[in-house]
Amino acid sequence: MHRGRGGNSEVATWVAANFEAQTVGNSTVYKLTTIFPGWDVRSIYPVGFSPQYTNKQNDMQLLAGLRGRISAALGWDVSASYGRNAIDYGLNLPIVASKGDDWAKTGIDRLAKGESDRIALPEYGAPVHITTQKK
Repeated sequence: MHRGRGGNSEVATWVAANFEAQTVGNSTVYKLTTIFPGWDVRSIYPVGFSPQYTNKQNDMQLLAGLRGRISAALGWDVSASYGRNAIDYGLNLPIVASKGDDWAKTGIDRLAKGESDRIALPEYGAPVHITTQKK
């Protein structure tokens, strides 16, 4: 606080700033919940479901102001603020294709290692037979 020229006028300045950076993963995104009793994602995907949810965010805020008194009965206050927020959401769905007698174990092992085929094509065991359209 500093005193201005003349009389008993006083001017106070103030500044406040805040910045937060946060990265969130999916440690609790797919947990069991009481909102849907009896529902479990494992009933749909019994050998695993491991989407990787990501959320990166930055939040910044700056405030500054002046306040003072003209007289004992009259005061003034001027302030300004600036803020900015950026959020980046992501969802990566790893997929692994495996076949054979131990396909479930192989698939789970590959998911645990962080592997992903990005695309998996079905194997039918025989050439696909495409029929012609009937009129």
